[in-house]
Parts: sequence; C-alpha cells; structure tokens
Amino acid sequence: MKPTFSNKLRREARGYHSSIAVVLLVVFITVTVFLFILALKGTFSNKPKSTEASPNQSAEKELESTKTESQNKEETKYTVKSGDTLYEIGIKTGVNWKKIAEANNLVEPYNLTVGQELKIPKNGSSK
Repeated sequence: MKPTFSNKLRREARGYHSSIAVVLLVVFITVTVFLFILALKGTFSNKPKSTEASPNQSAEKELESTKTESQNKEETKYTVKSGDTLYEIGIKTGVNWKKIAEANNLVEPYNLTVGQELKIPKNGSSK
C-alpha cells in the first residue's frame, strides 16, 4: 500500500497533539511559578501599601500646624468645626480647655457653633 498524503497527515497529526500538550503544560507551569514568585515578593516586601495620607496623619499635621501657630503668637484663633468640643480643641492646640473658655468668656454648658472663632491663649497649659 502506497502512503497517501492523507495517511501521512494522520501520522504526523498524532505527533502534533502530544507536542501541543507538552507546550501547553510548560506554559502553564511557567505562568504558575511566575505568579507564585510575584505573590511571595508582594507578601514580603517592606514597601508601604499606600502613599496617601491616612486620616490620622492629616490630623497629626493639623495638630502640628496649630501648635506651631500657637507658639508663634501671643494669642491665636481657632475656627470651630462640626463636632468640636472645648476639650478636643484643647487637645489639638495643647491648651487647657478651661483656659480657652476663660479667654473667650464662655460659661457652662460651653455651647459652640460651627464657624465660631475662638481665641487660643499662648500661655495655656495642657493639663
């Protein structure tokens, strides 16, 4: 029997099937190892996850700027924001809340309004 072109293709096609399977297996293993290495590299890296300032960092910056302002002037101003209390303002500025109340002639119940400007004395103690 004389080999025909179609018989020849069938014999060679069997070889192609196994070759394709080997190539796909090698590609799969390579990709899997690459992803595993990336996962390990990300897990053990010492880089910070985010470069954005967290709310705590921005509050710390505000506190530092407020303290610096209060140290530079004899008396500073603070604009009341929503949710502020005299105690919190005292912590932010480093001045005893009672001294702030005295400087602004505030009496109990120490009601504050948003946008109200308070005088912050320089010589106030944080106790």
